[in-house]
Amino acid sequence: MRYSNVQFIAWCIHTGPRKLGDGVEEYAGLSTESADIAARVELVARALDAARDCPETTRDDPETLKVFMLPEFFFRGSTGAYSMDGVQALVAALQSRVKDEARWAHWLFVFGSTVGKSFQTRPASFFERLFGPKYVIDTSKPIEAYNYVLVQKGGFTYASAGPEFAEAVLKRRQSGMDFIPVSGGGGGIAGARVHYLPPTREYGTTSEVQVASYDGNSVFVRDQLTLGVEICLDHAAQRLKKASGLPPIDLQLVPSCGMTLKADSLVARSGGYAFNCDGYANYDTGVLGANSQVRAMDSGDVAVVAKASLDVTGVNVAALFARGAGEVRVYPALPLPKD
Repeated sequence: MRYSNVQFIAWCIHTGPRKLGDGVEEYAGLSTESADIAARVELVARALDAARDCPETTRDDPETLKVFMLPEFFFRGSTGAYSMDGVQALVAALQSRVKDEARWAHWLFVFGSTVGKSFQTRPASFFERLFGPKYVIDTSKPIEAYNYVLVQKGGFTYASAGPEFAEAVLKRRQSGMDFIPVSGGGGGIAGARVHYLPPTREYGTTSEVQVASYDGNSVFVRDQLTLGVEICLDHAAQRLKKASGLPPIDLQLVPSCGMTLKADSLVARSGGYAFNCDGYANYDTGVLGANSQVRAMDSGDVAVVAKASLDVTGVNVAALFARGAGEVRVYPALPLPKD
């Protein structure tokens, strides 16, 4: 369906590494991957409740699309990246949380970013094969990582239908802030060991327009709206602006950890909007924290109308995030372009 209005909701939470002093950093998270994922998904559920319960949220208004965004790096765990199995379990858990049609039919979730990893292998030596698999991890080669955003429409009743309501966008450019510089005693991945995987080109396209919903490209259509997603540095590097053959972009979405909206990177059409949710700093005060920004392309920045805190009872937030559970920021409902 085509919506008349859009309402942006940002969960402003610091998703940077924990700073231990003397320039040493570590990834925040629980030591067991499955427990870490479960705790973060539970915290997402608390944030969604806070957003729905806010009086300024349009909740179930069928004419207004609610766009709820988390910052980059919300999902990565104590090693800096989840395993392939962990990423698949995370996606299924998130989709299960937002499948309720009565509650989430008119919501679109930009689930921050998830960092996953895989290891390159080599044939095992003769002695290794005697006691193990034919292929083993090749520690001389970089870890293959992917930093991607799951964009999920809610309200599909059956969890198995979740993928039909989802798109995935891969980050192209690796920033020096994406990984800690040196692996600490906790086994966190150091940036020097990481190589980002690019979006797929197996369909023969060089465009940023998605051909398949999980191909990693940045532009797609959902509910007759054209959305463009840029993750942090991709926005500063003008991923969308430099792309050729793009359709008019209604909503430009920028989840980040260390970025604000850049005037020379904006591509949203007249009447459209750009929306940023950042997990690194409060740029108004100049301190570490989080921030958000909505810009109407025809009239400038839009002010927050409400803020809400989370009920985090029973969730070990201190272990998951370096600076607490943050806050939910609600913007007013805004008119969408008519054509």
